[in-house]
Amino acid sequence: DEVDDLDQFKHAMMMAGFETRETLDNIYELSLGQVREKEQKFLANAGKQMKCIPVSKADDDLREKIDTMIQEDSRPIPVGMYVNWDNFLEEDSLVCMKGDEPCGLMLLSRKKDYIVIECAYVADKLALAAMSGWAYFVLKKKYGDTQKILIPVVLEKTGLIVEKIAPDAVRGKMLEGIKHF
Repeated sequence: DEVDDLDQFKHAMMMAGFETRETLDNIYELSLGQVREKEQKFLANAGKQMKCIPVSKADDDLREKIDTMIQEDSRPIPVGMYVNWDNFLEEDSLVCMKGDEPCGLMLLSRKKDYIVIECAYVADKLALAAMSGWAYFVLKKKYGDTQKILIPVVLEKTGLIVEKIAPDAVRGKMLEGIKHF
């Protein structure tokens, strides 16, 4: 049966031999207006370090280069072997350029009232900061301070960056089950 009460779920997990604990999930929620003023200056400077273009302006050759770059990268990347460009906001998603070559990709989607950063892929150490700066100011101008953003993080380091930029960002709670063998 479906369990909809946290205490019932904890009990069910315990009966299945799991030890449970409540913890924070890895999805940060914030509005654009929650970005600290000091960090806005950092994002403005970072956005000037490299050229970024909206995915909508990326031609087929550039998109193919990005697909190839992702396929040849040994790191796990959450977009599949080929990017399904139709799944993302092409006007708001970004390609970061180093000269004539792509070196980063930030894919954004919309889920109800939220813009979700689905993927931030970088092949250059400056690309993430540059794309973050570009994205922040483009989204703020287009949607305003009240626009809500969801940022799923994989690495703890990324979470620390989000917390520095927007200390009031919130994370949901989740129940973690641990089974000892």
